[in-house]
Amino acid sequence: MKTYAPSLLALAVALAYAPHANADQAAVATRPTATLDTVVVTATRANESAGSIPQTVRVIRRQEVEAQLASSNDAARLLQRHVPGLQGTTQTMSSTSMTMRGRELQILVDGVPRSTPLRQVSRILSLIDLNNVERVEVVNGASGVWGSGATGGVVNFITRKAAPGIFKVDVNLGMTAFTENVGDSLSPDVSVRASGNTGQFDYVASLAYQGTRDVFDAHGTQLPSDAIAGQGGSDNLERYVAGLKLGRDLDADRRLELSLDAVRLDQKPDYFTDYSRQPVAVDYRSPYTGQSVYENSAFATLRYTDAGFFLGRLDARASYKNIEKRFAYSPLSSVNPSVYYSGNPASPVSPNSQTVVNSEQAEFAVTVNTPLGQAPRAPSLTWGLEGGQDRTAQTYYDGVNTSAPMKQTTWAFFAQLDLPVTERLKLRGGARYENIDLDIGAFTRSTLYSGKNGSGANLYLPAVDVKGGSYSYDATVFNLGAVYDLTDNLNLYGGFSQGYSLPDVGGFTRRAGNDKRYLTTNPNAQLPAISYANLGVEAVVVDNYELGLRGVWDRWQFNTSAYLSRSDKGTNYDVVTNRLSQQKEEIRGLDLTASYAVQEYWTLGGNLGYTEGKRDYNGDGVLEAYLPNNRIPSPLRTTLYSDYRFGNGARWYLEGVYLQGRHRWDGTVNKTGQQVVYDIDSSFLVNTSLAYPLDKTTTLDVGVDNLFNRQYLNSTASAVRNSQVSGFGRTVRVGVRASF
Repeated sequence: MKTYAPSLLALAVALAYAPHANADQAAVATRPTATLDTVVVTATRANESAGSIPQTVRVIRRQEVEAQLASSNDAARLLQRHVPGLQGTTQTMSSTSMTMRGRELQILVDGVPRSTPLRQVSRILSLIDLNNVERVEVVNGASGVWGSGATGGVVNFITRKAAPGIFKVDVNLGMTAFTENVGDSLSPDVSVRASGNTGQFDYVASLAYQGTRDVFDAHGTQLPSDAIAGQGGSDNLERYVAGLKLGRDLDADRRLELSLDAVRLDQKPDYFTDYSRQPVAVDYRSPYTGQSVYENSAFATLRYTDAGFFLGRLDARASYKNIEKRFAYSPLSSVNPSVYYSGNPASPVSPNSQTVVNSEQAEFAVTVNTPLGQAPRAPSLTWGLEGGQDRTAQTYYDGVNTSAPMKQTTWAFFAQLDLPVTERLKLRGGARYENIDLDIGAFTRSTLYSGKNGSGANLYLPAVDVKGGSYSYDATVFNLGAVYDLTDNLNLYGGFSQGYSLPDVGGFTRRAGNDKRYLTTNPNAQLPAISYANLGVEAVVVDNYELGLRGVWDRWQFNTSAYLSRSDKGTNYDVVTNRLSQQKEEIRGLDLTASYAVQEYWTLGGNLGYTEGKRDYNGDGVLEAYLPNNRIPSPLRTTLYSDYRFGNGARWYLEGVYLQGRHRWDGTVNKTGQQVVYDIDSSFLVNTSLAYPLDKTTTLDVGVDNLFNRQYLNSTASAVRNSQVSGFGRTVRVGVRASF
């Protein structure tokens, strides 16, 4: 089995290096000319060039998306490949702990958030079909432009538009397998996309399917279906993603567009996970008895744009989301010490302890870009308002509430001024004010079973009534930055920006009274009622300071920045005092991307992200403890790559990815007061892919991840609960893309 790597590599080179390649290369081997990136970036809520934004910006283009599709239809892997400061993937359906600069990452699709803010669930990236993505726009660092959640950065997936012409069909078919066990892992994927454009009317319809079977590490050992407890995995699942986009140009300025998307995901594990082993392993003694891990969500957006609006360019949208997420059934274990009590002491674990989150959201947004003059360097003002309502509940499988039912109504106003001071200096600043009205429904947190005491008697966490009510809170965040063009192809940028996030409201109510000091042998005991009012909820405002340099020089293109991220208020909930602890945090880091055009057909490059942070864990004003591993699994992540384009149209991509381990004390102590440190191991992997054109309309893809089949621990997955989780062994995907 170990001979696959060199033979696959040799095959890739042999296929691509066609006899006529050298002649074609000689014709195009002229020195490339480059200018600062002029790609329009909409992730800032205004149409601006990337070179005019005083923050680190990355635009992932369609050809880079296609290079990722050669190996896998995995949005998280795409971001890990191209975005410094972002943590690695968990290789599951969840992107929990995949932080940006140690903080939250906000994910948008065509400018519309896909999150469930009242009950935060990190299952978004695994639901995106890259076949239907035109480009990805990333802004690193805190941003309040899109509301709560972007304390670390914003990612906006821009979907593909209809291609010119009456009718076009794109098809992508592939098979993926782990080389250590091809028979039990062979998995299909298929995507079909049809589009048309008649001039005034255009449409795009897409459908993608992905099925997976068992997954394995480099030794051929089967990996568990729920390695990070309740989040689900990436094996034995079926995923369907359907989309429909209809557009109508009313005239030269006005356009109406309707987008409909539906996602269904269903994972059916075979066995439970043994968390007592390190790394965690499949528990073949315990067949899985729960319902499948499930997603059934729908999204609709109606958008109207008017470039001739009397106040400037108008963008108005209304959106609706209906989201259902079911988690894995997780039995009593070291990582899940309390489960739903069945009411029967002889069989205390309820078969209904699996939970489901349902969220229904409706929102609108109006954005206007108003030019403030006719001069070439006239300032412009981007301003608008948005609002919405979110109803979210989490229940056990039998319908009993596991957290309080919640309704949230939001209103926000924002304004952003772009001021060209001279031909070389541009200032940019703005503010956003958001008001949130929150209604918390009263509910009873059910009795929980927590194992047995030393005498063999059952232990329980008694039920507790959680009092709800109506509450209001708000936040105002600001940003101010500047870009100075040192030359036509080099600029210096920097500034101050704020982002904010809100506590996981549903998580608080679900954890009410969950403290070992309340353990009892009486399942009918009742704890004193807890009121949500005592929590003292406030938005956590993050201050981000950044200084960077970007540009092109000869054959080089680069972007480097250093940043400092501070917040005075943490979001850690103390179940004993029923209060939100206020913790000071500070994160420092460096982002770097660079590429060098060896020839027009050959580029070498890479990116590097360094992030480390500390916190005041005991409230004495001193930053004495590091942030936990689930915030920063790998302080240093580096990717180096070679991108080679052959004269016959073939493209060979080769990359090496390094994730540094971590050994930091985060404030955890044991029963005797000694410091406890959880280690995260380093890893280095090599991945490659080849795209070979069979004719003008058909391309053969071959992608290999973990080319040398290295055994390693997945740092991000291991950091979630400080339990070791093995990474994937070598996978090979062979696919065909065709357009008609």
